[in-house]
Amino acid sequence: MAQKDQPSRWANIATIFGTIIALGTLVLGGGFFYREVWYVSDLRYTVLPTYDVEEMAFSGLVVENRGRVPARNVYIILSNLEHDIQALHIPGPHEKADITWDPNKATNGAVVEMERLSPGSSLSIYLITSGPVTLAEGKTFTISSDRGKARPSPEAGGLVSTLGSLWIVVGLFVGLSMNIVASMTQSWLAERREKRRRREEAIKTVLEWAAMGRKASLRRVDLRGADLRGVDLGAGEGMEEGADLSYADLRWADLENANLQRARLVGANLQGATLGGADLEGALLESANLRDARLEGTDLRWADLRNANLQGASLVHAKLQRAWAGKNTVWPEGFEIPEGVVIE
Repeated sequence: MAQKDQPSRWANIATIFGTIIALGTLVLGGGFFYREVWYVSDLRYTVLPTYDVEEMAFSGLVVENRGRVPARNVYIILSNLEHDIQALHIPGPHEKADITWDPNKATNGAVVEMERLSPGSSLSIYLITSGPVTLAEGKTFTISSDRGKARPSPEAGGLVSTLGSLWIVVGLFVGLSMNIVASMTQSWLAERREKRRRREEAIKTVLEWAAMGRKASLRRVDLRGADLRGVDLGAGEGMEEGADLSYADLRWADLENANLQRARLVGANLQGATLGGADLEGALLESANLRDARLEGTDLRWADLRNANLQGASLVHAKLQRAWAGKNTVWPEGFEIPEGVVIE
């Protein structure tokens, strides 16, 4: 009897051992399948078509998580593009994304980093480049996460259908257009602020120099609309010439009662400037633009007005004795040139 039970006992042990192995395999394999196949992030990407518009090209990528858990430490690296990136736009709403790209420098690459990309979420990256680029995984871009590299989306049933492509292209154009307009506006405002700052510094310099009696060169200085009433930039005692304001921009500046005696204003733009009561005796105004300037009671004796444009200027009670003028000097319409003006 014992001899008959021995095989049965070993068979039971083998069965139990096999069951344990099967269960272990099932548990471990199921866990592996759960962790590695089922309950995982599934990072996919779609390369958007390139569209040429004038001298630029529009392209981009769509990255999505088709898995069941968040993809963490997502890196999207663009590099070695054939042309520099002019604008990079990520339309919202989207999860937090850090962009490493300097719009003020010419560069053919950028990095987008995300701590997480939730299941079912996607991130669109629209690019505008100075020319067509080829977006190829491993060559001009890489996408990776804590689960490894992203895979291309399947053509059928993927994120980008025909209608989806249309909406993405529309979004691409709208988003990048807004980005370009915003960038241009910021650049324009920054340029205006810089010009205003320079003009304010120039006005401050002029006033300081006038107060200290300095008559240094102020050639091509921007003094548009400056309040310079009564400023002293004329020839001081023992000085042959006043300040050098040649080719300066003095449009609409207020120089009422200013001292510009023997100052150099060759080619200066004084359109619309107020010079009532100013002393311009002996000033060099050759080729200056005095169009629509107010010169009521201005002292222009011995001033050089050759090739100057005085069209529309007000010369009521202006002193023009011994002023020099030429055949190309433009006088206000209907103005009678005084006898004391020397015509060359």
